Amino acid sequence: MSSRQRKDELRAARDADERERELSRVRQPHDDVRYPGAGGLVLRLLVFASFKFTICWEVRELGGELLLFRSRSPEPDAHTLVGEARLPARSEDLRALLDEFRGFSLPVFPEMKPFAVADGGRIEIVLCAGWDTRWHVSWSDGFHPPEWSRLVEHVAEVLERLRRDFPE
Repeated sequence: MSSRQRKDELRAARDADERERELSRVRQPHDDVRYPGAGGLVLRLLVFASFKFTICWEVRELGGELLLFRSRSPEPDAHTLVGEARLPARSEDLRALLDEFRGFSLPVFPEMKPFAVADGGRIEIVLCAGWDTRWHVSWSDGFHPPEWSRLVEHVAEVLERLRRDFPE
């Protein structure tokens, strides 16, 4: 075995260890996973449902290819995540999904009437346009500014497709 092959073998083992450590830790839903080969975040959809597992769908870019991942909370009603599964989505399908979000135009600080939620779910979306350029918005199930209705409906459709195409 050449020294180059040995170095590559050692690097691969080190990368695998780093990935295992990263994915075994319980993390906050807004924390990006960081390990060699993780890719850069492009889209994150978080679903916090009362008395159920928190689910996180992420599209990441690695070497020009888009990849789809799903993580979940370690137990129901927990607002943390652990692990991830890479799902067999085609890069071109993920690119089309991202393009669906490009046409939205929303007020960033709309007026809302006060409301209270005892046991409701919450949806969050994060879109990353580039290095440290993120747009993050969230809403409680059934409570969102009327101006966001088109986005809320679209996110519900996207989540329905993801659940159908990649069941747990």
